[in-house]
Amino acid sequence: MIFILILIASIAKAVMDRIKDGIGGSIFFDMPHNKFRSWMDDYTSWQYKWKNGNIKEGERFFGSSTFLVWITDGWHFFQKLFLTAMFLLVILYRPMICGFWDFMIMYFVFTTLFEIWYRLLGRKA
Repeated sequence: MIFILILIASIAKAVMDRIKDGIGGSIFFDMPHNKFRSWMDDYTSWQYKWKNGNIKEGERFFGSSTFLVWITDGWHFFQKLFLTAMFLLVILYRPMICGFWDFMIMYFVFTTLFEIWYRLLGRKA
């Protein structure tokens, strides 16, 4: 279970970083559905938080700019997945070898998986 959560966290973090780097060079840019692509695009997705995409008109729905922001755009959605996986790791962690070596193993697995996913997401489909 621990390594599944590390996998989820590494994928979510890779997607978050790809979104922040701009989706232009990523697989997200060539997505066929315009709404999904804009939901993943950091430059346009902020509009989904507000009525008619206008901050002056207020929230699109109750909580769309605060505790339900994870519904409104890809970055926040994957941030929620990342944080949920990390918090579950804290709760479910039981020493395997010892604290230091467990940390080193989990860190190595996370960073390796992150790097693989980040590179894969950078390739256009």
